[in-house]
Amino acid sequence: MSQLSEDILYLIFKILKDDKRTLYSCLLTNRTWCRTAVPILWKNPWKLKDSGWKQMLNVIISHLSNESRNILKNICIWILVSIDYIILKFTNKESNSILTNEIINLFINGSRKFTHLYIPYNFNFQIHLIPEVRSCLSCNANINDDIVAGLADICKSIKKLELFINDDNYGIIRLIEAQQNLFNLDLKMHQGKPYTKVLASFINLKVLELDCGSDTWECLGNLSLPYLQILRTKNVPIKGLISLIENTKGYLIEIKIDDTYHYIPDNKRIIQVIYQKCPNLIYLKLILRNDNILEFENLLVNCQNLTGLYILTNVPIGDYTIVVDRKFNWDKLFEILNISSPKSLFKFKFKFDNFFISPKLISLKLFFDNWKDRHSIYLQLSQMEGDIENLIVEKYKPGIVKRFNNMILNDEFEWI
Repeated sequence: MSQLSEDILYLIFKILKDDKRTLYSCLLTNRTWCRTAVPILWKNPWKLKDSGWKQMLNVIISHLSNESRNILKNICIWILVSIDYIILKFTNKESNSILTNEIINLFINGSRKFTHLYIPYNFNFQIHLIPEVRSCLSCNANINDDIVAGLADICKSIKKLELFINDDNYGIIRLIEAQQNLFNLDLKMHQGKPYTKVLASFINLKVLELDCGSDTWECLGNLSLPYLQILRTKNVPIKGLISLIENTKGYLIEIKIDDTYHYIPDNKRIIQVIYQKCPNLIYLKLILRNDNILEFENLLVNCQNLTGLYILTNVPIGDYTIVVDRKFNWDKLFEILNISSPKSLFKFKFKFDNFFISPKLISLKLFFDNWKDRHSIYLQLSQMEGDIENLIVEKYKPGIVKRFNNMILNDEFEWI
């Protein structure tokens, strides 16, 4: 292994890009392994900002001149702050421009191969004037609008943008319109209304994440994202989501709708829109109202590629949880899942924070007993009372239920 060429090593290390522990070990093997692994480990150095920022800060300090080190030493921030704080603190201080320039040039120069650039809140350094800034960008838009507009002139191949928008920034619009390869957008709008000018720029967008507590989403009614494949939303009113899905052209494969309370007619309507406009759907997360369980059967029949299903029976609103139905007919839901589920469907999550609307053991038992000649189930539940784990282990595992967890810990299916 120690004699492998650098090209082969690079291909191997690239597969291990998310296994930081193994890559760190590779650094210690020999000089060739170290030289090959370092660019992969540091391709996106800001991933270390939360878990390993002290180590990253020490590496950065080791590359600074004695003059810059003395500046840091004199203000006693060797291990107290992160690198973005250092840059922000001295960006507008002429006396410390040497330190700022050294740190910026350390990361942005012709020999670096970074693919990510995170711009912190209120950043005011004229980064767009540095010729080498041409990498993929993950951008916080609460920065000087001129900087964002300047980046639009030199960055044309951004693939992913994370934007925190409070205003209808002309710089953000220019940056978006300039992109040729944008496929993933994460929009967070903390206050005010969303702006049609921004959203209308994403004609070829494939991934959209919306997170907003505002009720003023009328602009979604006229928004057309025909090639959208993944839609993840929080706190977005249901009528706007219905219109957004209606304006797609059948490419949606994942829909996640979180923290959105809606009444029975709107719940029925969004179920209908999904099975009418999303025949290739693979993963779905949504609230299901008790009165619309029969309508949900049509979705199962029409979405024959469905693999994962996450059913919510309540909605978290701030510090509270709203139970949308006082009773939920789990027997009926399990019945139509047994009868009408596509053959591809085998991953289930059911969330119920209220004990009184959780399924009973007898209902789950009937569900398992009728799951015949199908892919073994991967199942996660909100914690429910009753000896469900022993029931599954003794009678249904591994033939009917292959994997089981009696407490939902996150929103994603990790069982691939």
